[in-house]
Amino acid sequence: MLRIGFTGLIGLLSVSYIINGNGNIVPTVLFHQPTNTFTLLLIVFMVIFYFAAFGLALEKACPKITEVFKIISFVFLVLGATILLWALIPKNISWIPWIFFACTVAVVFGVLFLERFTDKRAASKSTASCPPL
Repeated sequence: MLRIGFTGLIGLLSVSYIINGNGNIVPTVLFHQPTNTFTLLLIVFMVIFYFAAFGLALEKACPKITEVFKIISFVFLVLGATILLWALIPKNISWIPWIFFACTVAVVFGVLFLERFTDKRAASKSTASCPPL
């Protein structure tokens, strides 16, 4: 995740920029529609970078927190890709990336829930001495 955050930021540094009417610096290649999209994308890349860096720093000391940080950075990575696609495609179909984002996040959390649920059931069956309810 940390490499992806760096790659995204380096990719944004390589494009040409203009100053729009509000005085904001915006890349000329992608973000000619709303200028807040570029700011939002930078914030998302910042969150990806920091949560991935914190996850790497705490990997040995706190594995549970590291897993949470990895999940957060992955969700924000998908959010960054969604924002980028939303800025690239025409306005009449700009809702499509958000549907893919919602589906991806639902699948990720569904898999995590299923994984935890099956782990708890397997642990309770192996250590339980009383019959199941």
